Amino acid sequence: MDQPPLTQTSIAPLLFSRLGDEWNAWVDKVDEIVNHQGGIFGIEQVRTWENALDGFADAKGFEGSAVMKDIRDKWVLKVGWLVNRVYHVSMDV
Repeated sequence: MDQPPLTQTSIAPLLFSRLGDEWNAWVDKVDEIVNHQGGIFGIEQVRTWENALDGFADAKGFEGSAVMKDIRDKWVLKVGWLVNRVYHVSMDV
């Protein structure tokens, strides 16, 4: 995200798929540690993750923001409870 727009446009297609895979694997690992192994992380660390994910997901002009929104939502769904954040599903039909 810190790269100039031309650089982002050039490398984005090459990186987004791989970055998405890595972020998803990380969310799955955190989920495994806290929800299945009884592990825990410090609140400051979890808040840092939360802020970073929100920053990537909400970034304006960042091509990968759609991918990061999905990853952020997955993180909230699986481990958001660590920071009292839960995923809300709309019941509107």
